[in-house]
Amino acid sequence: ETETEQRSRLLHAIGNLTLLRQALNSSVSNGPFIAKQRAILRHSALNLNRPLADWDGWDEGAILKRADELFKAARKIWPAPSE
Repeated sequence: ETETEQRSRLLHAIGNLTLLRQALNSSVSNGPFIAKQRAILRHSALNLNRPLADWDGWDEGAILKRADELFKAARKIWPAPSE
């Protein structure tokens, strides 16, 4: 997989997605990470977005790491049924 293919695949991966109001999403959607980070932290009250404050940059590795963190959090909230 080339870097371009990986970037395209991760664009809509869970680690690269968050919940935003339409107006906020429209204003930051194609901007640089630092601008998105500031706007999201300033205008979003969702706890889902608070950990974004800890990120220094946003690349494929960050997307994969955030996906892993979200998965671990989801498993705590919704554990698998015991057999």
